[in-house]
Amino acid sequence: MQAGVLSSIADSGAPQSALVGVATTENLEIVFDTVKTSRKYPNLIAKPDCSFVFGWTGEQTVQYEGTAEELTGERLKHYQEVYFHFWPDGPTRLVGPGLSIL
Repeated sequence: MQAGVLSSIADSGAPQSALVGVATTENLEIVFDTVKTSRKYPNLIAKPDCSFVFGWTGEQTVQYEGTAEELTGERLKHYQEVYFHFWPDGPTRLVGPGLSIL
């Protein structure tokens, strides 16, 4: 399991963080899912700049800043394959309402 802490900014300007399961590509792209009813989803749609923290064993971490993008079409299919490689139970969550891959 790969997990990281995702931080985003709410409309109020307040920082918000959440532990999320992630997948990574060879190009160091981070792929994760979330439901549209979560706090992070509207935060990232309105203000896509975000950051991740990975690690913490032995006080070693990696901080990663970037821009989130909700995926659609062929790009969504490609990144779903990446995500489902790391998270084989992922397709079962697609059945639920409002799941988004970013």
